[in-house]
This record gives sequence, C-alpha cells and structure tokens, in this order.
Amino acid sequence: MKKILAFVFAAALLFLSFYIYQETGKSKTVPEDIKIEAVLKPNNNERMGHKDVMLEVSIEKHSSSRHLIYPYIPGLMHMSFDNEEGQGFYVPTSIGNGPDDERKVADALRAGGVINSSFDDEELTMMGFAGPEEAGSHKLRMYFEAEDVSSLKEMHLVYVHKETGRFGRELGWTKVVKVQPEL
Repeated sequence: MKKILAFVFAAALLFLSFYIYQETGKSKTVPEDIKIEAVLKPNNNERMGHKDVMLEVSIEKHSSSRHLIYPYIPGLMHMSFDNEEGQGFYVPTSIGNGPDDERKVADALRAGGVINSSFDDEELTMMGFAGPEEAGSHKLRMYFEAEDVSSLKEMHLVYVHKETGRFGRELGWTKVVKVQPEL
C-alpha cells in the first residue's frame, strides 16, 4: 500500500511540476492582443517644419506590456517627436534600442520576407522607442527627414514585445507591421 501511495504522490508531483513549468513559459500578451496601424504622410506640423514626413501610429493593446517599436524605412533619417504634440498623442520619453533587439528586428524582417538572408545585420542602424505600457488605444506621431520621398517602398514597423517569465525565461516576441503610404 505504501508503494502505491508513494507512486501516486510521485506522479502527482511530477504532473504538478510539469504544469508549473508549462505555465511559466506562456507569454501574458500574445501578438493577437496588439493591433498596430501605421501611415506615412507629408508633414503638416509647423513646429516640425524641418522634417519632410510624419509617421502616424495607432496602437490598440488589450493588456499592459513593455515593448519597443522600431521603424524600418530605408531612406528616412533623424527620427524625432514633437514634445508639444496635440492632446491624445503619446510622446516617448526615450529613443534608442534594447539589448539584443537589433538581432530580433533583423530576424523578424527576414521571417517576414522584408530583407533577404544575405542582408548584413551590420547595415541595420535601428533606432526605436518605447511605447506606452498601459492597455488601451494610443496614438503617436514621429517625424523624419527623407532623401527622396518618391523612392520609399519597403516601410515596416517591428514591434518587439519584452517579457520575462518565472525563472528568467525569455517570453518576448516580435511582430512586423506594414506602413501604409499616403504621400
């Protein structure tokens, strides 16, 4: 009887351990929880008159999460934000990139067919920004200088979700979004 009880206890403990391990490996936020739309337009902001184009981004988040967003638009440079942007627009507090994000962005662009496998990751100079962590609807605008607006073709945003599970397990993921031109 003791052997049967010990076997049942060991099996239950093993099952519980497996269940806990599986649950700690699931991201609280999945790509379907995040809806992103991005439109590249001519700049109509007088305060940012030195910039050629404006990228307007709408984010719908069903849960709170940390992330960085990286525009991949060859031909655009010098990303900036208007600190006095109108009401309802989020203005990031920092611009930069996170550890290992350039590799994640390059891998996401490759997987999405945006860049090919022979593309040299060293050519990517990714500059991203942290979006709002809170759930809900968010809008933001960023401004760029453009070498030649008519040559802008491959325009994408890469959303890099940041999440660490229990025991330090990496649960982050990426999502590539096509930018729609209205030039």
